[in-house]
Amino acid sequence: MADDGVFRIPAGIEFGATVLVNSALAQTVKVLVDGEVRATFDGSGIKDKNLGTQVIHSGRGEVRVKVEAGGKPSELLANTISEKNLNVIVIGSEDGSDYDYNDSIVVLNWPLG
Repeated sequence: MADDGVFRIPAGIEFGATVLVNSALAQTVKVLVDGEVRATFDGSGIKDKNLGTQVIHSGRGEVRVKVEAGGKPSELLANTISEKNLNVIVIGSEDGSDYDYNDSIVVLNWPLG
């Protein structure tokens, strides 16, 4: 688990980043690679509103996910599944209202193709 939102993934690959939201409060999710913002997702909604998927190059392999709600950083919980060729990191965020950690759900996955 990486509650700080920092993850190591293989260098030099493409990975997917998908964001779902379950909050009326506007969420901003940033995916950084090697310290640079590579994708930003903005929106609000309920019932797993899909803010989209982007394919991102992993650079040197340091990936960080930051989530803000209402201009304030959200708490994060994360879990990793790595089995054979299946690699998935699921990050849940909490914006401080109900402590269900589903206000933004970020899914990182690889390999692609």
